[in-house]
Amino acid sequence: LMKKCKPIINLWYETFSSSDPKLWKRMKRNIPKELNESAFILNEVMRIRQQPGITKLGDEEDNEYKGPITIIDVCSGIGFLSMFLSHLLPPEKISLIVAVDILFPHHSSSSQTSSRTAADEKDDSDVERQKENRKKNNHLSTSQLLDPIHPIPIRPRKANIKKGRELRQITKYCIAPAPGPVIILGIH
Repeated sequence: LMKKCKPIINLWYETFSSSDPKLWKRMKRNIPKELNESAFILNEVMRIRQQPGITKLGDEEDNEYKGPITIIDVCSGIGFLSMFLSHLLPPEKISLIVAVDILFPHHSSSSQTSSRTAADEKDDSDVERQKENRKKNNHLSTSQLLDPIHPIPIRPRKANIKKGRELRQITKYCIAPAPGPVIILGIH
């Protein structure tokens, strides 16, 4: 696993050390701990999807794969598990990785999403106000998850998994429309 992860970490260094040095400093400090915590899950998910001829999850006879897998990474924090999985798994077998955390900014308030227009970029006061709001609310950055270096797309989603309403929204908007099986992962 370490041999497979070293080039991934080097790619992150090349990408994030220049584009967001503060983020890289935080990531670099936590990589050994996060890789150690996620090693078992990374190995198991890779085993499930990379074994030749595997067509079932579990032992049930009618449990055939019917399309690419969607992975939901709950309480993802910076998103190490999601980012490692994006690089370690075959993109043709995984449709999407959804990173869920309560500290992510709301989709509509994140300046890192592609929904911002050129007019939004020109409005400096709006951008500054959003930066101040993120500082006050102590949001986690999602720029590392949205970066195009990841072979499998990662979509951050703000949600409190202790609230039933938000769990129902995850079911409605992430699980129900999935084109195949869904794997829900979490490391705490």
